[in-house]
Amino acid sequence: MLIKEFLAVLQLFCGLRYVSVIKKPVACYMKPDYGTCKRHLTRYFYNDSNYKCRTFDYSGCGGNGNNFDTRRECRYLCGGEYSSDDLDITRPVACYMEPEYGNCRKNYTRYFFNATEGLCSSFVYNGCGGNGNNFRNMGKCRNLCGEWYDPNKESCLDPPSNIWCPIWPIYAEMWYFDAGTEKCIAFLYHQCARDQNVFPTCKKCMQQCRRYMKRLQRCPRERSVSTPRLENDG
Repeated sequence: MLIKEFLAVLQLFCGLRYVSVIKKPVACYMKPDYGTCKRHLTRYFYNDSNYKCRTFDYSGCGGNGNNFDTRRECRYLCGGEYSSDDLDITRPVACYMEPEYGNCRKNYTRYFFNATEGLCSSFVYNGCGGNGNNFRNMGKCRNLCGEWYDPNKESCLDPPSNIWCPIWPIYAEMWYFDAGTEKCIAFLYHQCARDQNVFPTCKKCMQQCRRYMKRLQRCPRERSVSTPRLENDG
């Protein structure tokens, strides 16, 4: 399905505004949702009216994708403070996500890659929701994101799986290398997936997969994003 067609479906069924051109995940434009439980957790949401990440009270389950554990994660995904080119993206995109504990009531030991420390660590997963930085055992985490990850392992020729996670519907515009056309192509990427052939920018895709191009393509000029004025408490 073409991106424009998919966006039209989103508009029809979700009533979302401003999704004709996605420079941020769709969830960044959603109103903060308190959820359906009775806990009181401090979370962060992106306020599109003033371009800042604000705190809100979250009940612990339900809600939508405009819900972040840390202000930094909110600013990176929605606020425009952190440019993807400033990050050393050498692993699958999911490896750089904060661990998401889920929104059910079970307790499972899972593992996530801590990009700051460069190590895999355990966390308690509640059984549903979450993102791709979630592994059943330490070995899988180390193989895909951690110290056993091989950056030279072939990745450009495998199409992204782009699996659907209905409980955590966050899409973002990413790029992948299409072996048929020998070009890097933009697509809507679901953050539950853990694919290697997924890149945050056309430039990053070109750097990794240009060896498969008979002719190098010209990437579109990336729109500069002005840094929002940040609050003093973050």
